[in-house]
Amino acid sequence: MAVVEYSIVFSVVILPLTYLPTLVAANDEALMGPFVNGRLAKALGWFYLVVISVAALGAVPLLVITHGGKS
Repeated sequence: MAVVEYSIVFSVVILPLTYLPTLVAANDEALMGPFVNGRLAKALGWFYLVVISVAALGAVPLLVITHGGKS
């Protein structure tokens, strides 16, 4: 069970690093052409990046403070 908890925490840490290139590519008009993100999609995409970045920054300290969820 501990392996699952650690793998989930470290996948949360990596998530912003995998989401950012996708977001940048989706906002690139030269790359996406007519399928480029609009203003609302860009705003929501950047907001989501901030949310997952905050979660990623808090994941490891919370894992340590709670001793792997054992309280």
